[in-house]
Amino acid sequence: MLPTFVIIGAMKCGTTSLHYYLAQHPEVCMPQKKETDFFIAQINYGRGPAWYESLFAHPAKACGEASPNYAKTWHFPGVPERMHALLPEARLIYVVRDPVERMVSQYKHFYASGLEHRPLNAALEPAPGECDQTPYFFDSCYHRNLLAFLDRYPLERVLVLSAEDLQTDRETTLRRVFEFVGVDPGFQSPKFERQWHVSDNKFTTRKTLLNRILSRKWLSALRRGVSRSIRPLAPPECQLDAGLRTRLMDRLAPEMREFRRLTGEPFSGWCV
Repeated sequence: MLPTFVIIGAMKCGTTSLHYYLAQHPEVCMPQKKETDFFIAQINYGRGPAWYESLFAHPAKACGEASPNYAKTWHFPGVPERMHALLPEARLIYVVRDPVERMVSQYKHFYASGLEHRPLNAALEPAPGECDQTPYFFDSCYHRNLLAFLDRYPLERVLVLSAEDLQTDRETTLRRVFEFVGVDPGFQSPKFERQWHVSDNKFTTRKTLLNRILSRKWLSALRRGVSRSIRPLAPPECQLDAGLRTRLMDRLAPEMREFRRLTGEPFSGWCV
């Protein structure tokens, strides 16, 4: 069975939690491994449709997957075209979050994974002479990243959710999700109380030599093979500079204005 819906992103917006909430529903099939990344040419597309279909173990009323890399259309072009060629009737779920807070959370995630070693402000502020934006910034450009999918899928087949609603009003938000994918909206589970992959939980409170070594970028692969109980310290500078925050908000303002216009959602609690 091929997916009837796909969670396309964005990164650090609760897609892991949403994947597992959906997996609890008896009428939904989700793959055991989140993030198949199948429609990304550089990752798994070469494995072919038969491999992709094999990830969905049992027939269900609704079948889906969650790969936040799909929304990185600035970095992985061609995803919407490949997805539509195989899943022309799929419904898409795009989970978003206050764009500046999302950038900070993504930074913490990369730092904890050993993929980032710079202080927060250095990572989020482009270096002189470089492009005016960073990869962190582009992942928060929700409007342009969603537009790439709207060239293939009509807006009525896209559900845009805020991570804030998933956090603070989970029951109502999951009801919307279940209705959207076509399963019993009244289903509830005690496992809906849990959150997955909270970035602030990925750091220890005690610095060790091993933590320092494993947080180095060139040893990230080694770190992934080490027990999850070993976490690097949070970087020493993890407060966003007020001036940088203002600059990011100014740069994101046009993007967020268009995103609100497109979706009709107010996202009233966001900083921009």
